[in-house]
Amino acid sequence: MIPFNVPPCVGDEYEYVKEAIDSHKICGDGAFTKKCNAWMEERFRAQKVLLTTSGSTALDMALLLC
Repeated sequence: MIPFNVPPCVGDEYEYVKEAIDSHKICGDGAFTKKCNAWMEERFRAQKVLLTTSGSTALDMALLLC
């Protein structure tokens, strides 16, 4: 059987999830979102990165920004 939707755990994932849960801020604009935004802005030399929870939300945001 081929595994489906089994996330690979290769490092500190469990600790990061625990840290997010312990912070009581597990959705949008938490510490990990800010770290990811900063990394993507630096990596892709972007002025601003906006993360979304889904492709549908990204499309809605893109339409609003156009």
